[in-house]
Amino acid sequence: MFLSEDPVLKAVPYDLKSGSIGPSFPVLNEVLRAHWGGGGSYSESPNGTMVYVRGSLLRRSDLGWYNRDGTLIEQLAIGTNSEWGLDLNKTGTRALTGIPNYRNDDIYIIDNGGTTQVTSHPSSEGWSIWSPDGNSIAYQRDFESGGNLVLIQSLESGAQPKEIYRSDYPAYPRSWTPDGNWILIAEGSDESNLNILAINVTDPQNILRIAETPNREWDPQISPDGNWLAYDYEEGSKTVTNITSFPDPGVRTRLIDGSYNVRWTQSTNEIFYWWNNVLMVSAYETVPRFSVISTDSLFSIQDDTQDWWKEYDVSPDGQRILLKTQNESEKIKEVQVVLNFFELLRDSN
Repeated sequence: MFLSEDPVLKAVPYDLKSGSIGPSFPVLNEVLRAHWGGGGSYSESPNGTMVYVRGSLLRRSDLGWYNRDGTLIEQLAIGTNSEWGLDLNKTGTRALTGIPNYRNDDIYIIDNGGTTQVTSHPSSEGWSIWSPDGNSIAYQRDFESGGNLVLIQSLESGAQPKEIYRSDYPAYPRSWTPDGNWILIAEGSDESNLNILAINVTDPQNILRIAETPNREWDPQISPDGNWLAYDYEEGSKTVTNITSFPDPGVRTRLIDGSYNVRWTQSTNEIFYWWNNVLMVSAYETVPRFSVISTDSLFSIQDDTQDWWKEYDVSPDGQRILLKTQNESEKIKEVQVVLNFFELLRDSN
């Protein structure tokens, strides 16, 4: 049998008659795994031929500020390990992100002073968001029995994290209301979909269930005035962004089919979102209800890793985009063929 423990492919001796399993041993290095920690990209045949994709689950990305026309203004990082989550504070001066290693992920702050590690728990932590005043963060932590915790952590020295929600499923904090009262999360379920909840910060037992359908609802983003909520909705094979009132959902306005990952600007009536690999922007009005006035395409990027998620955020005035893009090394994948794999097994054991 074979198992993939990034970045190593290991073999496990197995006796069919007795059912006994021997100790594993390494066979190949640099075998690609899905970046979410999934299966290895390899296959073997009975005649001793092995084929695999060379790489690692630690995605390499570049982080930079871009103009609305896609021109790179400032490169912040090149070829760093990349993980889910990128969130700007309300002034647009500090960003939260996750940076993984082979065993777990931790949360970091990126600003003009460089990169500062915020968490260091043995369990993986990520999907972090800023509080409205920028003095605290909320984030997800894995726990051993499965599922996730949602924690709030003050950035004051010596402060300990406070648990506000515990789920047997994945739970992703994605947005914090401007008044500081609610944290919007996307939570998994038995049906493997995601639903949208709002958790009250001071009374975590007070939970608003915003969107619960058999389909996947994802990435809830609250408007600057706290009155509107945008979230992605999976409809068959396509994704579309819905926008509705908050805290009491009303009529849902749909953006264009294929839209995902809305980000609101703080000082202009604009929303940004992706359509395929194209960044779009729409001007909107909220009287008498939410409606889109105009839509423009800004620029496109080359990204073959995700068609439903981009790591980005928008400056408060909507003039700059903080964006993670694929590092050049990630765009080229080598397919390796080993013709004498059985011999390699014998030599490795």
